[in-house]
Amino acid sequence: MSFIPAYTAPILEGLLGPVRKIVRMIPLPASARCLGPVLIFPRDKEVESTFGGIGTIIAAEDADQFHALWATTSMLAPYFGLLGSVANWLRDRGVPAEAADSYVAAMFHSIADTGLQVRGEGFDEMAVDHATPGGLNEQMLRELTRAGCYDNVSRGLSLIFERLNGRAGLEDTIGD
Repeated sequence: MSFIPAYTAPILEGLLGPVRKIVRMIPLPASARCLGPVLIFPRDKEVESTFGGIGTIIAAEDADQFHALWATTSMLAPYFGLLGSVANWLRDRGVPAEAADSYVAAMFHSIADTGLQVRGEGFDEMAVDHATPGGLNEQMLRELTRAGCYDNVSRGLSLIFERLNGRAGLEDTIGD
């Protein structure tokens, strides 16, 4: 069991010597509260039963899928950056910091909870469902889409994926 996802099986075997099996695992910080995904590769029933209580076990089918799922963990800081931007906008309009932070945290928590219901329809469909025609959400979705916000997220994730596969570095940018 390796909690250091950057160490591939060959690297770990070089450090540890011959081992029966190596399972790479990525629990997120929220795993301390038994929330969120716990990524493993390869699938291992013993690991799933042992660690299933700290979050939702997601077993990658291959190394590329492991790296793709791992790349999405790079969204933690941007997520909090988004929340900070919204809360700071409220503060700039006279909302006290505690109220702004509490409101934003509760609102995004409720949005995330709704997202858990995604099942077959996909998040794009949920975005449409939450964008009342002529409403505020329709306008904001349109403006962020036009500004390239979502394309840049996709390009950023691709850059992180390339970095995890050794084809990009910390200095590379989505503009490269």
